[in-house]
Amino acid sequence: MAHFQSSDATNHREGDDSVTAHNELRTAVMAGDVNAIQKLVDRGVNRNLTWEAGITPLMLASSFGHTEVVRYLLSQRNAENETESHSGNTPTGVSKGCANVDGCTNNGLTALMLASMFDHSEIVSLLLKSGADLTVSDRKASLTAFHHALQQCSNKSMGVMFDFVGKTDSTSPLYHAFRRIVCDGYFRCVQRVDDKTFLGKLTSYIYRRTLANADLFLAASWAGHIDLVKLFLRRGMHVDIREHDGRTGMIRATFNGQIDTVKVLLAAGANVNCTFDGGFTALMAASQLGHTAIVTLLLENGADVNIAGHPYSGTALVLASKKGHTDTVNALLEAGANVNAKNYCGTTSLASASENGHTDIVRLLLANGAEVNITDNVRRTALIQASQEGHTDTVRVLLEERANIHHTDSTGRTALMQASQNGHMTIVRILLDLGSKVNTATENGVTSLVLASECGHADVVKLLLEKEAEVNVSTYCGTTALMQATRRGHTDIVEKLLEAGANVDHTDCNDDTALIQACERGHSDIARMLLAKGANVNHTNCDDDTALMQASEHGYSDIARMLLAKEANIDHVDCNGETAMVRAYRENHIDIVTSTLSLCWWRKLQRLMIPIGMSEFMKVKDL
Repeated sequence: MAHFQSSDATNHREGDDSVTAHNELRTAVMAGDVNAIQKLVDRGVNRNLTWEAGITPLMLASSFGHTEVVRYLLSQRNAENETESHSGNTPTGVSKGCANVDGCTNNGLTALMLASMFDHSEIVSLLLKSGADLTVSDRKASLTAFHHALQQCSNKSMGVMFDFVGKTDSTSPLYHAFRRIVCDGYFRCVQRVDDKTFLGKLTSYIYRRTLANADLFLAASWAGHIDLVKLFLRRGMHVDIREHDGRTGMIRATFNGQIDTVKVLLAAGANVNCTFDGGFTALMAASQLGHTAIVTLLLENGADVNIAGHPYSGTALVLASKKGHTDTVNALLEAGANVNAKNYCGTTSLASASENGHTDIVRLLLANGAEVNITDNVRRTALIQASQEGHTDTVRVLLEERANIHHTDSTGRTALMQASQNGHMTIVRILLDLGSKVNTATENGVTSLVLASECGHADVVKLLLEKEAEVNVSTYCGTTALMQATRRGHTDIVEKLLEAGANVDHTDCNDDTALIQACERGHSDIARMLLAKGANVNHTNCDDDTALMQASEHGYSDIARMLLAKEANIDHVDCNGETAMVRAYRENHIDIVTSTLSLCWWRKLQRLMIPIGMSEFMKVKDL
C-alpha cells in the first residue's frame, strides 16, 4: 500500500481547502476514523477532492478496506452543507453531496477495482449498490474490476459480482456485458497461467457461478489445457458446443495448433467435419495455418478432404497452396484432394500458389495433374497471375508446362500486359523471347506499351519499342502511350517515345494534345521536348483552350514564357470569351500577366518600327 502513503510534498488540485485540511482528511481516511472525516466534511472539506495520481478519499478507503468510511462517503449526509461550501476540485457533473462512485485515478482505476484487488467484498457490495459501473475498464491494460479480482484470486469479491449480476434480468445489457467480461478474464487467465491445480479450482468456481460455461470450455480448448477440457467433458459439456460464430472446441484448438487437445476432443466424439462461418472446417483451418500434424490427424479421423465449405476460401488444398504450406499440400494430395477444385471465384490451388509465388507447390500441383491453363471466373490463368505479381521462377515453371502465353482474360489482357504494367522486366523479356505478341490490345485499345508508359516503367518501354511495339496506337478515348506518359510526368519515357516516332500532335477524344496536357499539369521539361519536336503551340481543344491558356490559368510561368517565345497566340479567345492573360489575372498569377503585357507591347512596337522609323519609335518607347 506504499503508493497511497502521505507525502510532505502533496500535489493537490487547486481549491479553497488548505493543505493542512487535505492532509488531515487523508490521515483520517487511512486510519478509518469516520468521526474525524465527518468533522472535516462539516468544516467544508470536499469529500471528492483528489490527491496525487487522481486518488480520492473513496478510492483510498476502498483500498484500505474501511467499510464504514466508504459507507459514510457514499451517504447523502451533509449534502446541503457541502453544496454550499466547496473545497478542492470536484469532477464536472458530480454532486458534492456524496462521493463520486465512478471517479478514477490517472490510470483509470476506480474504487470498485481497488476494493476488488484486495478482496474487500463488503465494500464491493456497497459500491455496486451505489451504482458503480461494473463494466468500466482501466486505461493501462483495459481490465475491469472482475479482471482485477480474478488476477488477485479475490474469490469473495467475484462472488459479490456474480450475485449482483445474477439478480438482474438475463436479457439485460449488464448481464450480457458481465458474461463477456467473465469469459475474457478467464480466457486471459488460461493463456498466462500454467498452474493446473489453480486453473482447475478457478474453472470449478466460475463454472458454478455463471452460465458462460460454453465460453470457458472453448477458452480452455484454445489454450490447450487438456485437464480443464476433460473436466468440462466429465461434467457433461457437449463436445461440439459452439460459440456465437459457430466455432467448436476442436476448431478453436485447431486454430491454435493444440494437437493434444484435438486428440482428446476427437476421442470424445467431436464431429470432424463440423463447420463454422459459412462452411469453414477444422481441416481448412489447419491447412491454412500449416498445422500438418493436425491435418494428418483429422484426415485419419475421417475429415472430408474435398469439402468446399466457405465459398470464397475453397477447399483445404486451395488454402494450403495460397499460404505456401508445402508439407500440408503434400498430405492433402496423398489423401486424394481434388487438385483442380475451385472456390467461389473460380480460383484453383495452382492459381493461388502461382499468385503468391510458391514455386515448389506449383511444381507439386502440376506433377499431380493440375491443369496449367485452367481459368477463374474472370478468365485469368495461373500464368497471368504470376506475371502480374512478378514471380519469375513460377512463370518459368508454368511456361515449361506449356502455359498459353497468348491467353487473354475477360478484359483482354495477356500475361505480357500484366507484367508490363507492373514493371516486371525479366518476365516481360521471357514472354517476348517466347513469342508473346507485343501489340495485342484489349477491347479498349490498351496495349502493353500504353500500360508501361502510363506506369512509368522506362526499361520495359525501351524493350517493347525494340520489339517493334506500335508507338502511335490509341485507346478507345484516343489516348496514346505518349499522352499517358505526358500526363504523369514520365520525362524519360516521353523522350524514348519521341525518338521512336510518336505523333506529337495526336489528339484524344477531347481534342487535347500531349502539349496541352503537359502545360495543364506543369511538366515543363516535357513541354520543352514536345515543342522541340514541332508540337503545334496554338492547337485548340474542344473547349477552345490552348496550351498557353492552361499554363496561364494554373500559374506555370516558365511554361508560359516558353510558349510565348514560340509565338503562342496571346489574343486567342476561348468559348467563354477569355484570353490567356484574363485567365492568369483571374487566378492572380501576376507574373504571367506582366510577361504577357510586356510581350504584347514589344510585338506592337516591332510592328511600329518599320513604318515610322527609329526616331518616332523612340518616342513611342518613352511613352
